[in-house]
Amino acid sequence: MSRPPTLGEPYAIKGRWIPYAFAVVLCLAVFSLWQALEKREARARQQAIAAEAETVLNLIDVDLNNRIRSLQRFVYRWQQRGGMTRQEFFLDADSYLSDHPGYLALEWVDPNFIVRWVVPQQGNEQAINLNLALEEIRRTALKKAQHQQAPTLSMPVELVQGGIGFLVYLPITVDNRFDGFLLAVFRTSSWVESLLTTRTTPRYFKSCILMDSKQIYKAPDWQQRPDELQYAKELTVRNHLFVVQSRPTTLYLTASHTLLPELVFLFGLTLICGLVLIIYLLQKTSSAVHTGNRNQNMLELEIEQRQQIEAEREMLLNDIGERVKALHCLYSLSRLAESTGKNVEQFLFQAIECLPPAWQHPEYTTARVAFDEMTFTTSDFHESSWKLESTIQTNGRTRGKVEVFYSKQFAEFDEGPFTQEERYLINEIADRIGSVVQQKKAVEALAKERQRLAFILEGTHVGTWEWNVQTGETVFNSRWAENLGYQLDELTPASIKTWERFCHPEDLKKAYRALKRHFSGRDPYYQCEIRLKHKNGHWVWILDRGKVSVWTNDGAPLRMFGTHTDISEQKQAEARIRHLANHDALTGLPSLRLVRDRINVALESAHRKHEQFAVMFFDLDGFKAINDQHGHDAGDFVLQTVANHLLNCVRKSDTVARIGGDEFLLLLTEIKSVDDVENIACKVIETVNQPMEFEGYLLQVQASVGIALYPTHGHTSKALIKQADSAMYTVKSSGKNGYRFAMPSQDKLPPPTV
Repeated sequence: MSRPPTLGEPYAIKGRWIPYAFAVVLCLAVFSLWQALEKREARARQQAIAAEAETVLNLIDVDLNNRIRSLQRFVYRWQQRGGMTRQEFFLDADSYLSDHPGYLALEWVDPNFIVRWVVPQQGNEQAINLNLALEEIRRTALKKAQHQQAPTLSMPVELVQGGIGFLVYLPITVDNRFDGFLLAVFRTSSWVESLLTTRTTPRYFKSCILMDSKQIYKAPDWQQRPDELQYAKELTVRNHLFVVQSRPTTLYLTASHTLLPELVFLFGLTLICGLVLIIYLLQKTSSAVHTGNRNQNMLELEIEQRQQIEAEREMLLNDIGERVKALHCLYSLSRLAESTGKNVEQFLFQAIECLPPAWQHPEYTTARVAFDEMTFTTSDFHESSWKLESTIQTNGRTRGKVEVFYSKQFAEFDEGPFTQEERYLINEIADRIGSVVQQKKAVEALAKERQRLAFILEGTHVGTWEWNVQTGETVFNSRWAENLGYQLDELTPASIKTWERFCHPEDLKKAYRALKRHFSGRDPYYQCEIRLKHKNGHWVWILDRGKVSVWTNDGAPLRMFGTHTDISEQKQAEARIRHLANHDALTGLPSLRLVRDRINVALESAHRKHEQFAVMFFDLDGFKAINDQHGHDAGDFVLQTVANHLLNCVRKSDTVARIGGDEFLLLLTEIKSVDDVENIACKVIETVNQPMEFEGYLLQVQASVGIALYPTHGHTSKALIKQADSAMYTVKSSGKNGYRFAMPSQDKLPPPTV
């Protein structure tokens, strides 16, 4: 018989140059990776420098605009009062300068452009009675500010007191009458240093700042660097060009450098050595693999010859009588194999009795089957010298053997009384038993796999369900019921109505819409977050997933399988995140955004019911001194304590909010009279004034409170907050530690009530 050609025979790996070529290629790759990491680190440094420049520029932009808005409030108070006395101006200016470092002076310039009032006077004596119209640059800026009626920045100038600075002119109009300017004088060096002290990484970067191409600030030890370790960023603020140049310090260059490129290079070299060694070993073993495959091909040839012999054996079994007995034996074995509920041991115990009737002398025939550690014999078993045997194999491995004996001696036979057909039959029986045993083992393995899947589902706390979409019949597992606090037998008989009974009405509609999309083919599977009612009465969030696995012939869904997963903890985490988005992280009070929404709700309710409510705006006097003297931990303690005291001062229907820094806002709804508001204001001031003990120190702050009423002082949340803020600043400028109602008229305001 000719042997078919063999395919895919491996050949020995040849060529001594292969490991060296491979090593060269890998070395180039490792070197390229090292270079890429070095370049990435350089790019990261450049991005950090650029980010620093942009951050400083943003600080300048935000701080300058905030200061101008604060100065506009100063002008607004001047206009509301219909003018200011010298004492009022000095009092407000002193309060303003103490809270906003970086100014050289605040000045009032009369309509003739002559400086009349200067705060502070010490060090600024030369500016008093200075005629600003005598200098072209300043006269032009003053004219521009007067014409535009808007705050105007000057170009950098040499200050009278010495140094570089710039000026902000804010025109003052009282009853449509020009009343001069509020002039803010910035000394750029102290202003920029006050900004940079807020940065957390000043020791890592140095900055140089230019305004309209003129240098207004340079950090100590600043050096121009023409290389990539310097970055410039520019921004136009109030029609003036600010340029920030930043460069890193030696400390930052040391901290930003990592050993990753060197480690990658060393690891790459080590890996190359290992791979070269592996290739060398492969070359050594390839010849052995080639020999093994050649032997495997010879074995395959022997298997083919065996298959041909078995085919010839089938042709020789032409004796009908003996063939019927053989077929009856094989049929009996097949029937035993098909019997459910029998394991391997039970099958072999009954199969042994099917063998004697298949032989030509059944009265003298006994048999024995050995499998693994088990042995089975016929009831009258007797071992003799006349024997046929064949091995039992499963998955190509010998597991046992089948033996048939003739207990009677037959002298006329030299080689035994067994026919050739019987020799073939015992091989067939052995093969059949091996196949049945292999099948039984597979069934047992499948049962174990199902049990393992059940254990996995139980361990992951996942509920499962099966739904006959056409009939509504539904099957749940025990975990599905436990998620709702039930035992499975409490939900029997189960159907789709069981699920509908527990589902929240709003989620039921949403779930059926998702099912419709899945049934129509728009969604590959069904998924929906729903609420199911627990046995204790609360709602449990469930992630409901499933997919139609069986469809009818006309394309309708028939059987659907899915899972239920309890996601209540995830939903609670999402609720906590939403709470943090609308509340202050330190005190837990509502944020400015949330209190604005509540004011808008109060506006709608008060307008509909013709009621009034109050907005109370206040900040803490003396809080900055506590922060400076005792640190931010003490400041945080004061804010938290004040927040708790404020909650005890108001009703549950009112709102206490922290809107930033040491500023708080109270929303008092359903106010019956102004006396109620005054009582609460006095209670707030008295509560805030109480001393607080922190680490052995007694800390004390005071409150300046401004109050706006709806609808007396405004019809929008923005207007009410602004009116309350303005009234609060009036209290601060008039002695602090008191409260004042917003005044819609421009009459002279009385002193605050304490």
